[in-house]
Amino acid sequence: MQRRIVSALAALVVTSAVGLASAEEGGFGAEGNIMFSAERLFGFSSDKINPEAPFDDYTVKGFGFGWTGGRTTPFNSPRLAFDYFINDNLSVGGALGYADLDNINGNDNDSSGFILAPRVGYMIGISEVFGFWPRGGFTYYSFSDPDFDQFALTLEALFSIAPRPGFGFITGLVLDLGFSGSQDGPGNTSVDYTDRNIALVAGLGGTF
Repeated sequence: MQRRIVSALAALVVTSAVGLASAEEGGFGAEGNIMFSAERLFGFSSDKINPEAPFDDYTVKGFGFGWTGGRTTPFNSPRLAFDYFINDNLSVGGALGYADLDNINGNDNDSSGFILAPRVGYMIGISEVFGFWPRGGFTYYSFSDPDFDQFALTLEALFSIAPRPGFGFITGLVLDLGFSGSQDGPGNTSVDYTDRNIALVAGLGGTF
């Protein structure tokens, strides 16, 4: 399921490259542009889960290419994003994703849900091809069967690589610092937990 979603996201971004508007330095970021992107398509990640008793803390490290699978969290799932440039540098936007993950928290059944991540950013042109795009915001995810959710501060240090104006790759380091969440506990109870993720990620983007 998730592989098909990733393929569709990538196809939409590539299609959007036709007839794109010209951009400022960095390949993106001209005032009034809308950027459409498929984010976190692949990368390296380390995810730290800190639940309350009776569950134990654990860390998940690995590499994902277009899907996550296994014991991981929604922070590392691909998502679709839109960003609007208020001026030649400042952007506001967000990402929305859906994931179907397996073996969550050691549970053998699948868990599905959504990811929502509003943010602001500031594009700094390095050259006509390269740019630096720091962003900050919040990420919320909610999943069921088993039920678990998390609210996090998200910080991103991203670089744009645009082989043509308005279309290219977005890659860099991301931090998802979870500080409030809950998951199913024994019986009909729930326990608090935090989910903290650091990852080197990459995706595709195009501006209209």
